[in-house]
Amino acid sequence: MSKTLPRNNHDKTPDQETTQGLGDQSRDPNAETRPPRVRMQGTLNLDYPEHLLDRQNFQYRWFNDDPSKPGRINAAKAAYWEPVLQDGAPVKRPSGSSTLFLMQLPMQYWLEDKALKREKIQATMATETTLAANEYAPDAQGNREGGTSARVSQTTNSNPFA
Repeated sequence: MSKTLPRNNHDKTPDQETTQGLGDQSRDPNAETRPPRVRMQGTLNLDYPEHLLDRQNFQYRWFNDDPSKPGRINAAKAAYWEPVLQDGAPVKRPSGSSTLFLMQLPMQYWLEDKALKREKIQATMATETTLAANEYAPDAQGNREGGTSARVSQTTNSNPFA
């Protein structure tokens, strides 16, 4: 009969002991050993750390400095867009034959621009939805043009046969 020799655990390195659960730190064999997963995002080239942006006071955009269409960055600066600086240099990304610059606009100007744009859209909608003479509009039930819908009359006389 063969005799089983006692196991010698004194020759193991600390890494081996930890891996086999023999050291002071026992390891769960089902535990994930990789670092936490970082999700890939759609536009990695245009990503910028969110904690470095002041979204409360500024609006951010990437501006294209294309050599074939010069003047875009100067036009942005004239509209009070400022380059975002990191370590004293503007934040930029390559984009084909051009360069993209991250720029910021103080929130007050962005809100003013947004209000002007809204007013322009509302004025356009008001003129486009106004009926001219002999035009028809759908009625409240959604009947199509020319049916029993309301018609803007061309005449101003209350008696159309007069």
